[in-house]
Amino acid sequence: MNKKRKIIIILITFLFTISSLLILKDSANISISKKLILAEKCLKNDEKYYIKIKCATDVYSNPKNLTELKEMMDYLIIQADNNKILASACHDILHELGSKAFIKFNDDSLFYEYFTCGFGYIHGVMSTAISNTDESEKIIEKLNKFCINLENKTKNTINQCHHGIGHAIGSNNNTIVEQTKLCELLESDNPRDTTDCVSGAYNQYFLDNTLENNGKIELSINKCNNLIDTTLLECIKFALMYTNLPSSEIKKFCEQQFKNNDIYKYYGCLRSSAMLAVHNEISNVEENKYNDLVDEKIEKLCSNISLVNEIPIQNKNLNIDENKMIILYMKRNPCYNQFFNELYMKIGDKKEYNKICSRQNYEAKRECEDISIGGSTVYDIILK
Repeated sequence: MNKKRKIIIILITFLFTISSLLILKDSANISISKKLILAEKCLKNDEKYYIKIKCATDVYSNPKNLTELKEMMDYLIIQADNNKILASACHDILHELGSKAFIKFNDDSLFYEYFTCGFGYIHGVMSTAISNTDESEKIIEKLNKFCINLENKTKNTINQCHHGIGHAIGSNNNTIVEQTKLCELLESDNPRDTTDCVSGAYNQYFLDNTLENNGKIELSINKCNNLIDTTLLECIKFALMYTNLPSSEIKKFCEQQFKNNDIYKYYGCLRSSAMLAVHNEISNVEENKYNDLVDEKIEKLCSNISLVNEIPIQNKNLNIDENKMIILYMKRNPCYNQFFNELYMKIGDKKEYNKICSRQNYEAKRECEDISIGGSTVYDIILK
């Protein structure tokens, strides 16, 4: 049955790609606005998210030069400000634009201006920069310097930048253990850089293996063996996210398998259930049902979670500041934190997001508002 399902999914993906190409014929000669209209049609299809993204990014592509590339990004971001469907896919479309831009323009594509939509463009450039060379360590050093320079230009963004280096590492056919070691090469003043890097790496790794891992919990989580602490948490989070199982099923698995055994696996599992809910279960919902569904998911997935007071840290090589960062991260309700973080990026409209926050109570409201204060929206088109 799983083999038949896999074949069906591959065929659907193939048909979307072919239909996109037939519509476009020569996409280089189609206006930017027309491309985005066609991309939005892809995103409205009732299919798994990654299939819709594949269709959209096949359509919204092929800039003639760097000037047109920037125009495409500006236009997408401006339109996403008032379009929930585009806002929810903004990161992934920019990611693919960045990936293709490096192939076409090489180092000229790595510029500082476009860090909006969760660093989608920069993440894409980095992914291809590493995948196109055997000198991974040298490229990682170069990208790390880029991220540090970006920190000098804008505050509170370096984590997303190092997360992008992780995406690049995860897309380069490295094993989970190899990815972790490469992320540990990063040098900066931020004690969470390694965790942010492995988060991006594991995200990309399991995304690239979605068809293989679809619905297979044990196959996915076994790839996280030999990891500890927050690296284990991040691995479990993305391993279960890309099983594409219902969020309620993952939540049940969390409670049955991890709650009393391993706090990092348990919290990673809870975070994955929140991600699945936002990405797979509240997309393309009728507007009059959207708010009720969001509130229902928050209540069912995130309420009544018992947080742990004592946080065990196995890695003895960490300094005091690094330990403090891990403890602060683990003190947050993992489900609320992940749910609102993903929702913020999906909505792309701060006013609409704050309306959701206003309906919450107590812990949920605090977490929702914290994300709003510290979050990054699609409004900042270029770095000032």
